Amino acid sequence: MTMINYSEISETVQNCVSRLVALENEKARTDEEISALYRELKHQKFDTKRIRQAVSLHRKGHADREIGALLDTVITDHIRR
Repeated sequence: MTMINYSEISETVQNCVSRLVALENEKARTDEEISALYRELKHQKFDTKRIRQAVSLHRKGHADREIGALLDTVITDHIRR
């Protein structure tokens, strides 16, 4: 029969919780940086909806030419304003 070592399990759980807290804090900082960048783009009158779409396509592995065409539209629309 396997003996359960409470202190080892407790230490493992505490380490995991500490790491999760650190990751959640890092994620919160990253989320704020992302939000700030989109706010700045919006302030500069860029089409953030299309930029978000380009980011999404990139994350999904779509072809660079497809993403480039979308970004060309963003740039062209921005210049026309």
